[in-house]
Amino acid sequence: MVSDDTAPQYPRSALITIDVQRDFLDGQAFEIRGTSAAVPAMGRLVRFFRLKARPIVHMVRLYRADGSNVEPCRRRMVEQGAQFVLPGSVGSQLAAPLLTTPETTRTVLARRSYEASERDFRIVVIEDALSGFDDRARTELESIGVRVLDTESFLREAV
Repeated sequence: MVSDDTAPQYPRSALITIDVQRDFLDGQAFEIRGTSAAVPAMGRLVRFFRLKARPIVHMVRLYRADGSNVEPCRRRMVEQGAQFVLPGSVGSQLAAPLLTTPETTRTVLARRSYEASERDFRIVVIEDALSGFDDRARTELESIGVRVLDTESFLREAV
């Protein structure tokens, strides 16, 4: 439940996107179901944060071609020739709506939210800008004081 101690402080907020790279979009090398559907909402949030001159952090995943830094569950695919999110590749770049201009280059979330809430960060999760978000995730996040909003509600509140 959100309290005064965990209520968002929007003027001091930062936007964090995680793994929103082209190779993870629908029909791509390493499609993550739901990511493409969430990208338009993410794009609106990025534009809002840029307009307000608030920080934006894009966390990206990059795999070496030899697979040496790939998670064990995906290493075999890379060792067998799969190539995705290689440094400098088109697929490693952010989805277009997150870019400043089309030419610009450049869930785990619950665990990171727990860590952040333990460090007194005030967290807002934008449910329609996430892939794989469900009622269970909502309940877990709200139980640790995370504010769950949709894009429209966030944009109204964060002005």
